Amino acid sequence: FGKPESFIWDSRFSFGRLFLLSLFKFIRIFALVLSEGETAAYTRSGYCVNRFPSLLPGGARKYTSNSMDYTVLDCIYVPGEKSFFVLDIMCWHGQPVYDCETTFRFFWLKSRLAETPGLNERSSVNSHRFIALDAFACQPSTMNEVLSSRPALEVDGLLFYHCQTQYTPGKTPLVGWLKPHMLPETLSISASPAFLEQCKPPDFDKMETSGEKSGESRMDGVKKVRKATKEKGPSPSADSMQT
Repeated sequence: FGKPESFIWDSRFSFGRLFLLSLFKFIRIFALVLSEGETAAYTRSGYCVNRFPSLLPGGARKYTSNSMDYTVLDCIYVPGEKSFFVLDIMCWHGQPVYDCETTFRFFWLKSRLAETPGLNERSSVNSHRFIALDAFACQPSTMNEVLSSRPALEVDGLLFYHCQTQYTPGKTPLVGWLKPHMLPETLSISASPAFLEQCKPPDFDKMETSGEKSGESRMDGVKKVRKATKEKGPSPSADSMQT
């Protein structure tokens, strides 16, 4: 499934218009595959670490009517809350959405989760909670507002998705991430100094020195993203999707 890259960006490159932002508390990323009345959680290497019932389409024997009733999602799992925070969607109720643009996939995901009762509560047929991560436009004012409304301990990182790209397995420069303390230097986005300081890892100064010696330059990152944007071509329309 999709793997975000550490983000190196030139904020002048249509950033606010082309990208969406999601805040996350990073614990572990899984792909959820729901079929034949069972929900299975897989690691990036393809190892199944857990099977359990859920109210997602295809995820519980009691509510699954046929083999075509399946769903595939990208999620972050937070063990202390027994919750899956859903990052992205590949298929819902047998309907694939790989080829749809990011904005449509996010809309489709949030709509489908909201229409499915019981997902936000744990029960005998839904052993974990399922919550869609909110997405925000990457405008400086919006990002400042969102960050100032969240306690630092609840934000481990920020995910950036290109609005017009299809779902891309593996690494892609069109999906990236940043730690909150990287925002002022990388994107010239200001946030509360106290918030940014709390988000810094204890050995950040050493990490920064090491990165200057061996890391990718800012312009190398800009070139990668621009090249990927030009090569991806137009995405197919989602108007024909079934609802």
